[in-house]
Amino acid sequence: MTIKSFMTKTHRFLGAVLSIFFVAWFISGLVLIYHKYPKYSPDEELKHSARLPEVLPSTDSLRRVLSSQALDTLPLEGLELSGGTYADPRARLVLSPEEGERRELAFDGDSLHALVLDRSYLESIAGRWGQRIERIDTLDDLDQWTPFSRLRDDLPFYRLHLSGGTGHEVYVSSVTGEVLQESTRSERLWAWVGAIPHWIYFTYIRSQSELWRWVIIVIGAFGTFMALTGFYLGIVHYRTRAKKKAKKLFSPFPRKRYQWHHFFGTVGGVLIIAWVLTGLLSVVHYPRTETNDYPVDRLEGKPLALSQYKTDLTTLRLGEPELRSLSFTSLGDIPILRAEGGKDAHYYDARSAEPKLLSLDSTEIIGELRSVFGPQHHYVTDYLTKYDTYYIHRAGKRPLPVWRVAIDTKDHHTYYVDPKTGTFRMYADNERIDAWMFMKFHRLQFTFLVNTPGAWTVVMWVCMLIGLVTSLTGLMLTFDYVRRLVKKRKKH
Repeated sequence: MTIKSFMTKTHRFLGAVLSIFFVAWFISGLVLIYHKYPKYSPDEELKHSARLPEVLPSTDSLRRVLSSQALDTLPLEGLELSGGTYADPRARLVLSPEEGERRELAFDGDSLHALVLDRSYLESIAGRWGQRIERIDTLDDLDQWTPFSRLRDDLPFYRLHLSGGTGHEVYVSSVTGEVLQESTRSERLWAWVGAIPHWIYFTYIRSQSELWRWVIIVIGAFGTFMALTGFYLGIVHYRTRAKKKAKKLFSPFPRKRYQWHHFFGTVGGVLIIAWVLTGLLSVVHYPRTETNDYPVDRLEGKPLALSQYKTDLTTLRLGEPELRSLSFTSLGDIPILRAEGGKDAHYYDARSAEPKLLSLDSTEIIGELRSVFGPQHHYVTDYLTKYDTYYIHRAGKRPLPVWRVAIDTKDHHTYYVDPKTGTFRMYADNERIDAWMFMKFHRLQFTFLVNTPGAWTVVMWVCMLIGLVTSLTGLMLTFDYVRRLVKKRKKH
């Protein structure tokens, strides 16, 4: 058997099995540009919260309250003062411990009480959307809209069917009382033609993380080989045509669907191979940089001791009329308060007794990084006003400008720090490799596209349509192939 014959048979067989997957991936990929998998986002939760009371407790009184609950020594990932719901406007203290369940405690005067998860509590959740509960289902297992294995600890769920005629459903954890998912009938419909087929988010598969991962790896591996054989055959047929000194380098196939499949499959071959391969690699991420030599966890934004937050919270509240959430965060040893509720979140430098918006200069940022990485390294800073190769987001959701600080560690750490928020992104060698494995070639997050308004959308549509035409014509050829096989069997 010649190489060409082997490639032809392999491509034909794999195409018969996988062409339907490719059609689904390209159609759903276009849908995903505009409609994501439904989820209850932090922004939605914030919008549905009541405003915090005008008089807030001091950090000293918060410390005493936590001490009275034996929570003052609990290592925390997050600490937040949150407004209640419109049905239950009591302020909440939300604690996210490093280990264990998230806890939400309601203020009753100067004391804290655990929220009672009863019918009235669920009604208060429905009130976030100005609706009432029509029916409550108790779910003992994951379903299509909560298919993630990490949610098993929150079972059973309460699924609230809300009034309003939009098929509104809300999932609430029976363990923490937290809203886990929320969607309307329209969002679920778009998910069925977008995220679910594209990411293979079918309940039985997605609820088993390792099974889901291996399904993507296996389909992606065979899909990559199918695309490689097709690209090889496309080039071979064009070269054969050229050797015969044809006047024009048209496809040698007589039928239109064959010509289209040949042309678009060859022109877009490298792109299709890259897309399928990087889709596979999305579940085999290159391991994150293990920075065991430096105490980088000091930069993770965890709350510091409450005594380090000097800002008067009631004065801050007066300057934030729409305040719905106040989080205690940090950058290294710099205490930061994040105030949310208005159009934009505001970040305050909590070293100041009077409310003062955060504005970090390069000296302060380098000081915090040096306290982690040490004085033996060289720190190079510049002020970034446009996205670069790695600090990038196609929808512009990563803030600009930022301070970029490159450190000459063995892994070449680079930090991108927002001076107005103290938040950062870190890239070292492993993160850069991972970006090229998925973000670049699968999502086309290149600076020349993202920094040019409209360019990313146009290029993505063109590329996706090339892939879709190739896949659709391939599916048509599959039907032709199957029809021929059926006719052969009938003759025999």
